[in-house]
Amino acid sequence: MAGLDADNIFYTLSKLLHHLKPEDADEKHFFLSPERHIAEGLLMAGFFSCLVYASVKGHKTPVEALTTSDPLPLNILENFFKYTLTINLLLQLVYKTMRGWRILSYMLQPCHAATALYLYCMYTSNHKRATKVFQIALHYMFFTALAIALPDTKQLILPFEIENFWIQHYVLLFTPLYLLISGRFELKPSWRLTAMAIGLGGYFHFLAQCPAGLLTGVNVNYMLWPPPGVPSSFATEHYRLMLTALFMMLATSTGYVLPRIANLLIHDRKKKHIHSEKNK
Repeated sequence: MAGLDADNIFYTLSKLLHHLKPEDADEKHFFLSPERHIAEGLLMAGFFSCLVYASVKGHKTPVEALTTSDPLPLNILENFFKYTLTINLLLQLVYKTMRGWRILSYMLQPCHAATALYLYCMYTSNHKRATKVFQIALHYMFFTALAIALPDTKQLILPFEIENFWIQHYVLLFTPLYLLISGRFELKPSWRLTAMAIGLGGYFHFLAQCPAGLLTGVNVNYMLWPPPGVPSSFATEHYRLMLTALFMMLATSTGYVLPRIANLLIHDRKKKHIHSEKNK
């Protein structure tokens, strides 16, 4: 009986996705069948929930540790990053609004989400919370590098839109790198934090970007069909699982390994400074 009910629910959800498909959707809209979307969504939601649960289990953060406000004033370069990214994000919102409400779903692209996270870190007065957010955001830095290396700009047709794309992405690449090596945030990378970042990123892909794509017909972050130009061996019904594995590997590299390298450089710089002061 339970199995029958599950089959009925699965069938109903599949019919609902067919019904919600936009009339002018791309022919590749259901590159993955509705059944595949539902099965992968449930599977990935369960998997990423396990990662988030493992990251928070037994980890208690005192309230005062997240409410202490002691940020250093932003310097000239940090203010440049802050206001440039603010203007970039507002322009992106204007451009996408001008092109229609469906295109607004592109605001869920990883680089726009990362921009919002870095802006929070630079606008908030809560330094310790900003440190946590920054450490999580570092796990998504590779998205920016990929967008620069493999740009998809064919739909950027409005005045200054393509220039804004390049400005945003280069500033978005240099902002975390500068904040990383400047020592503004005292980073303590851990596998627990990496699991949290991957879990939250997975939620964002499968529970925000994918539903938005299915409802609007927009291929947000390639959650509906594979990126252009990929090998045919990759463009299969398993492509999102392969992308997920790649996401986890790259997120670990930028969010766990990179901060450790930065901490070594900062520690070495402080030792040299102390040594030079002693020799004066």
